[in-house]
Amino acid sequence: TRPHAPQDLPPDKVMDKYKQLQRQALALTAHFEEELPSLRERFAAAYLPDTAAASLEGLHRALPSLLDAVVRLCDEEYDAWCAESTEARKRFRTPRVYALHGTALELADELARHPAVPLADARLNGDAAEAQLHVLRERHAQLALSTGAANRALLRQVDEAV
Repeated sequence: TRPHAPQDLPPDKVMDKYKQLQRQALALTAHFEEELPSLRERFAAAYLPDTAAASLEGLHRALPSLLDAVVRLCDEEYDAWCAESTEARKRFRTPRVYALHGTALELADELARHPAVPLADARLNGDAAEAQLHVLRERHAQLALSTGAANRALLRQVDEAV
């Protein structure tokens, strides 16, 4: 089961939600990073403890868990793709699974570019992040080839039908 995602949404819509959530979280961290000096001044003026930096650090540490959910979704879809019993059904599913893996890699790259996010130390689907991202890249390359073959087979079917 997918953590914190509606079970009735198709995988591509779930991935869109994860993508939107990550982008909003990164925008929020960028906003608060800019405001951190003024927040510290306001906290000090109000005799409040300076918790803004700790909150930002917590958000940075939480972002890899969202990528973990993305990787798990890709694993579920890849396993289902591999388990397809007929080539026709597998061909039909290939472009969607390929697109999911592409989006997952895009999200991983986005996190990797953010210096405060501890992606290198993260665990994704129970393994080290780099190992899981390597698997995603390999599957994405395999799915790219399969997508090309599926598209060619679909074109042949259309040509034969016409």
